[in-house]
Amino acid sequence: KKQCAKNFNIITFPNKKNYTLFRNKKHTIGFDPKLFTQKMLNTFFRNVFKFKPINSNLVDEIWKRKIKREYKKFYTLPRNSVDNDYRFKINKIVSILKKNGADYLWITASENNAWLLNIRGGDSNYSPIPNSHSLIDNKGRIIFFCDLNKVSPDIKIKLKKIRFVSINSIDDLLLKIKRKKFIIDKNTCSVLFEKSILRNNKILNFEDPIYFEKAIKNKREIYNIKKVHYHDGVALTKYLFWVKKNFYKKKITEISGSNKLYKLRKK
Repeated sequence: KKQCAKNFNIITFPNKKNYTLFRNKKHTIGFDPKLFTQKMLNTFFRNVFKFKPINSNLVDEIWKRKIKREYKKFYTLPRNSVDNDYRFKINKIVSILKKNGADYLWITASENNAWLLNIRGGDSNYSPIPNSHSLIDNKGRIIFFCDLNKVSPDIKIKLKKIRFVSINSIDDLLLKIKRKKFIIDKNTCSVLFEKSILRNNKILNFEDPIYFEKAIKNKREIYNIKKVHYHDGVALTKYLFWVKKNFYKKKITEISGSNKLYKLRKK
């Protein structure tokens, strides 16, 4: 409010919902179809407005700051951190597709791709997410869409049967598929991709099955979770001891305390 109130009317969400602000007025809302899902539009605006997709992002067009891009390579998890390799997981998803009469699963949640192929990335500062989408058919063939600068030769060797394609090719490839049945993730699949699929295909009313599958931890994962919490608990105990010992000796701020805890955890 301090920064923006001169130019904007600040409204606290969810005290007021977006769709209640312009009742009985016919408005057309412009939106970037690459960034919004149909579920998000329904949540924010219900069926009160008309929507017009604007394919060039207007914020990007006026953005003055230069974005420094880092190409941190994707990497595979070590064998001792997972019980099931990616081929086992693919076979499981294929059996679910066949059971539900689906030809394709369109995976738009990056963390679900990470689980399926046992890979991680450096696209987020505090979570090892590999920004990506993938398409798997009921024969187990996978097309993995990403920034190809992040795909190392090592990844290609370890994931031999995976086809790596530029993330900019998604729309063209989806439009080439016809008369097939898809399962999509309605929480993360953008309006753009959903419409591309619906142009020539049918979307079945099922959730991305990976959410359920990855929620069930195997023995190796449970062991590793316990092991990680043990080490983290030691670091936290050392931190609490340090705070009690130094509280009256020196000024400890939220930032200096946070930095100390980070060092202990890193160690």
